[in-house]
Amino acid sequence: MGSLDGNRKANIVANEIIDLILKSDMKPGDKLPSERELAQRFGVGRPSVREAVSALVISGIIDIHQGDGLYVSDLDVDKLMMPFRLCMDLGKFNYEQLMEIRELFEPAAAEMAARLITDEQIEEVEAIVRNSNLENPYSFAEDDRKLHTTIFKATGNYLFLLIMQIVDNLASLSREVTGRYLEVRKVVHQDHIRIVQALQKRDEKAAGEYMKQHIEHIRMIMDLNEDVFKSEFLKVIQNMDSVDLKVDP
Repeated sequence: MGSLDGNRKANIVANEIIDLILKSDMKPGDKLPSERELAQRFGVGRPSVREAVSALVISGIIDIHQGDGLYVSDLDVDKLMMPFRLCMDLGKFNYEQLMEIRELFEPAAAEMAARLITDEQIEEVEAIVRNSNLENPYSFAEDDRKLHTTIFKATGNYLFLLIMQIVDNLASLSREVTGRYLEVRKVVHQDHIRIVQALQKRDEKAAGEYMKQHIEHIRMIMDLNEDVFKSEFLKVIQNMDSVDLKVDP
């Protein structure tokens, strides 16, 4: 029973530390009070603080600088991804649910980006799409990731960026599939060009619609089995008008 009480105390202290970070408007890299000071502040023993700190370190919320104390983490996405990857591996949610989230959020992100994107960010997405190498599946997948990340950044909403980076990291499976066939990379590339053209024009409606079509294509890829894959996707290619990226003067 004592161990259970200790765990409850540690959970309470962990929440108190998070509350302290938020209420003090602390930023990544800011130093937290020492374990002794935290114990005094919250009226608990140092073992409870130590356990809470360990949990927050594992969660990626704080960092321990050996010999220098506790610091607010930079909230690295890879650290934040760990519990989500574990949940996916344990079957807590599936790829279908992930696609539902993408369909809900990514068109909204594209619309918001079209409204708020800077000239520098437009140049960045233009360069990504222009320099994408369809013959190299690995570099193409990386360019795909960069394009989506830049669009999320262009929303100007850090929380949205963080959420979508987590979703985007979990979507790496779809990139493995889209990278497998040249036919698919061609369709994805055409999707990307249309999205970038809408961003160039700062056309919110078009950006959202083209992103929605893009996610629908990804869903179609994931739903097809390998035997019918090429023939079905060739139909998509034939029904798409080829477009080239043009940079507005």
